[in-house]
Amino acid sequence: PTRRSSDLNDVSNLTIIGPTLNILPTAGRPVLQWSNGFTLQTATNVSGTYTNVIGATSLYTNQFTNSPQRFFRLRQ
Repeated sequence: PTRRSSDLNDVSNLTIIGPTLNILPTAGRPVLQWSNGFTLQTATNVSGTYTNVIGATSLYTNQFTNSPQRFFRLRQ
């Protein structure tokens, strides 16, 4: 059968497997949870520059109180 070029770009059934970063609601600061083997990174805006959060392990409580917003991601 002939395939159209639009069929070659169809990603509607694509499954992306990667780490999951969960934010657990608490009465105080949010707690971040993720799979082992990944490094938590943070930035003050979504486009970065991201830096490693030194010593952060899963079930990490956000200690950044000097910034009105903070973005997080995981790096392998």
